[in-house]
Amino acid sequence: MTPPLPPSQPSLPSPPSQPSQPSQPSQPSQTLPPSEPSPPPTQDDKLDFSKHLLWDDLAALDPQTVAEKSGAAAALEDGFPVYTLDFLGAPYALRASSRSAVSPPGRPELARQAKIVLLAYLVASASGPAPGLAGRELAPAALPGGALFFRKYHELPGAPLAEAFGGAPEELDRASRAVGAESAGTLAWKSRVLPCVEIYWYLVPADEEFPAEARYNFDANVCYYLPLDALFGLTCSLADFLISLKGS
Repeated sequence: MTPPLPPSQPSLPSPPSQPSQPSQPSQPSQTLPPSEPSPPPTQDDKLDFSKHLLWDDLAALDPQTVAEKSGAAAALEDGFPVYTLDFLGAPYALRASSRSAVSPPGRPELARQAKIVLLAYLVASASGPAPGLAGRELAPAALPGGALFFRKYHELPGAPLAEAFGGAPEELDRASRAVGAESAGTLAWKSRVLPCVEIYWYLVPADEEFPAEARYNFDANVCYYLPLDALFGLTCSLADFLISLKGS
């Protein structure tokens, strides 16, 4: 026989709840002073060739690769590479230690646009296949993206060249040969303005009915070595230099 369970103990009353403490007012969070914004680049910074971002791109590349693919000569100076390359028929040096471009004797200092072209050429040469010259020319519009790019603000400088030499084609011949160009036909020239970049230019002299015209073509492989904006800058530099030689 199962013994009976003991009677259950009466439940103890629960202790009275303590009155809740009034909550402390939250301390206002401290607001940190706003950080000072970085000063915007000044106009001098934008024009300072040594601060151009292409220098950083070039510094990240192997100097031997740059030299082999671009056709430049590379040497070390104070532990930094110096690249020497032919430009418009004369050797120019890009010194990484001072981030500067050095002109050869007898040549004026390059304009900033031309210096950037040299940097862009070295960087693009080492960053792609670098197949060398194709040996055939293409019109600007036939280059990849050229039909859209070479318009309006990027129209190639045919008009200045035609205006300067339209009535004096023999002057253009003399100036063209001064930058190492050779004849490519009647009133036509071609020059390897950089080791792997060849430009063709043509002049149609003025006559009684029509003004003079000038136009440019490029080696078919030029886009392996220069983006279109740098190619535009290169062509402008060529035209400026040819015009500067007129009458000299």
